Amino acid sequence: MFTVEMDILGLTHQDIGAALATKWQLPDMLLQVIGLHHKPDDDGGTDMVHLIQLADVCCKQMGFAFEEKPTELPLHEATLEKLGMDAEEILSPIKDQQATVVSQVNDTFSAIFK
Repeated sequence: MFTVEMDILGLTHQDIGAALATKWQLPDMLLQVIGLHHKPDDDGGTDMVHLIQLADVCCKQMGFAFEEKPTELPLHEATLEKLGMDAEEILSPIKDQQATVVSQVNDTFSAIFK
């Protein structure tokens, strides 16, 4: 996805989001989350940036993404270090809960868009 964004736009959705957050004068914490959620280790990243990066990766692992489900958990080392966990410790519960989460998301969207 990043490659396509860079090839077509010359920047990523993170760059666009961060620029909009700056223009709209959103709080710095939101600017960091928007601008660093795929690369929390680029600038150290706040706890919230690491949390959003974890949530993003978990969603992708469960198939909620515009791209193929990753075969590995692409969490940044800085996030794993901050969590004090390794990728397998995080991935295992995701795999165990995947069917339940997918079912709940589908039920929720069905109820909303009935």
